[in-house]
Amino acid sequence: MAFDDEYFTSVDTSSYFTVNGKSSIYNAAQGITLGESFTPALTPLAGTNLAINHGLPSVMISAWEPKAGVREGHGAAVDRISQLQEQAIGELLSVNKMNLTMHAPIVDIMGIISNERGAQVSSQQRQDTMNLLKFNMKQADRISEKAGLEKIPFNIHASNFGAVGHRFDSGFRNNKNETILGTHDYLVDKDSGRIIPNDSDFQFMDIKKGKESDYDIIPDTVQPGGVMALFEITPDKRMGMANRTALDEEWKKVADAQIKIKQLKDQGVDPKSEIMKNLNTTIHTAMTKIEHLESPYFKSEEKKQQIIHMKDFSEAVVPKQLAELAMASLKDTKTHPVIAVENEPGWQLGSNPELLISWVNKGREEFADKLVNNEGYSRKDAEMKANELIGVTLDTGHLNTLKSQINPKTNKKWTDNELEEQARRMAATGAKLVHIADNIGELGQDTHMIIGRGNAKNEEYLKILKEHGFKGQAQFEAFTGECEFDKLSAQANLMGLGAPIYSMQAVPRFTEVGMDLQGPYSLRNVNYGHQIPSLHFSQWGGPFAGLPSTFGAGQGERKDQFSGTPTE
Repeated sequence: MAFDDEYFTSVDTSSYFTVNGKSSIYNAAQGITLGESFTPALTPLAGTNLAINHGLPSVMISAWEPKAGVREGHGAAVDRISQLQEQAIGELLSVNKMNLTMHAPIVDIMGIISNERGAQVSSQQRQDTMNLLKFNMKQADRISEKAGLEKIPFNIHASNFGAVGHRFDSGFRNNKNETILGTHDYLVDKDSGRIIPNDSDFQFMDIKKGKESDYDIIPDTVQPGGVMALFEITPDKRMGMANRTALDEEWKKVADAQIKIKQLKDQGVDPKSEIMKNLNTTIHTAMTKIEHLESPYFKSEEKKQQIIHMKDFSEAVVPKQLAELAMASLKDTKTHPVIAVENEPGWQLGSNPELLISWVNKGREEFADKLVNNEGYSRKDAEMKANELIGVTLDTGHLNTLKSQINPKTNKKWTDNELEEQARRMAATGAKLVHIADNIGELGQDTHMIIGRGNAKNEEYLKILKEHGFKGQAQFEAFTGECEFDKLSAQANLMGLGAPIYSMQAVPRFTEVGMDLQGPYSLRNVNYGHQIPSLHFSQWGGPFAGLPSTFGAGQGERKDQFSGTPTE
């Protein structure tokens, strides 16, 4: 992206910028393919065309889930991307030598649904979600094939459910006026799929009674007189209580059935009657479950549990889904899109980079096992393929929202240094894609401001990625009201990157040339791309954007010709 001469860059862009030698995000981005997402109100074809006319070397198509209330007004809904549009997008990408990222619909691959009865995990919803993602992956595959691309990032959100393991201010203070923190958590009933809120609970209690309960006394909270103190029941303790309750319910089923059988026998009911058979089946089923819940795991004293932490449930389910998507990419596509799991905003489950990394690593293990057991891969080749097809997306804005959260390891707000360390861990795990976004992290809102107007440490994150060998795509995600939704915000973002802008005036598209027969850019005067560069620059402040190379643009060594396709 350096100047070839006074007027031209090696990449046609809608504004001029240079590397000025100073420290900037722009300098940190060198060697990384910069692209941008566009408003879903545009069709993917229109958004791709805008990216071309802004001189971007890459574009991210964000697909929306096709359901009422979401798809209305969104041109990029999954069911609105026709195969004819796919073909046109692929041809545009190919002609303009552009790269592509597909942002899959923001759905929950664990299959979590919410209704008036609360939240619940549904295996049917999980399968429906996977079918939707596989359909969108095939769309990405067809576009990639037409564009001559392979292994484009296929960006997904693993879960949009609430975050777990976060610390919160309970509102209580100890005798030293220090903040007492609780833990935010959820439980999952593996049998019914019911999701149970499980935050820490605090109560002032009689010390003697409190010590006999499942509550733990909080240090330095004994009240004057030495009788009362503050107690907490932690998520772990509450989970134990829930499992004991589940066990008690099974024993109650056994007892109730046994009483009913005795009553029927006393009444002379035939032991082989249908009602007696049903009662015996109830007893057998309950006893089988009791035996399961009371027996320890193999070589472990830990009891099997019906109700578990959401984190543990996600680590059992999400990796299987990632492995299934990777297998679909390997066997059902020609261009093999790469599954890139995005870290989510601070209030969602996947916001914790350590949990995200665990999902990815376990997903790779699941996928590698499938390749070895079912596809005849060697263990080494299977692990290489798993690392290739499953990785992470580092969203800088989402990471920045953690500043509004308390780090469970330090019991203090996340700091920039701690977030940089998390970015380092994600980069080491294998980053397949970057979303460059900005916000005021302490406010905890994923506002997608113009780059540079928030306090996300984008320069540091990009440097960390490059230190770990990242050479992929980095897509701008700036969606705030200050951006015009009918245009990309690339120019403003480039300023935010620290790139000197020579002009913010939009340059003419090739299709606009010739509309004014008296103007300097009529087809009569331009002769398909020939024009004095200094005159062009003085008139427009930039080169043509979207000038077809088929008209001879950029051919030859003459400096009075335009440089060719916009991203060449």
